[in-house]
Amino acid sequence: MIGGVGQRMLTGVTKKMAGEFFKAVDADIAGVRPAEPAAVGAPAERAGELVGAAAGPVSYAGRPAAAAGGGGIGLGENGFALGVAVGGLVALAGVALGAAVRGLGR
Repeated sequence: MIGGVGQRMLTGVTKKMAGEFFKAVDADIAGVRPAEPAAVGAPAERAGELVGAAAGPVSYAGRPAAAAGGGGIGLGENGFALGVAVGGLVALAGVALGAAVRGLGR
């Protein structure tokens, strides 16, 4: 009986943590930045919070905001598509090289 209660508690915590994780990933992909955590000892701004309560631990604050010029290496809006195309060409070159090496070994 105690094991069943513990299992239900673990299941609930696991679902909650997974939900928070995927919500944070979605927000990061969308470019939404979380509010900066309050400094330790700063007065609480919302009703019901303890005054001087420390903010909870933050394990990932998100990517830094992108520069005004676009992507990190100057690929602009089509950076992803360009990366996919280059990756595909590299893979095809590897297949062609493998076929050529295999043909020489016969």
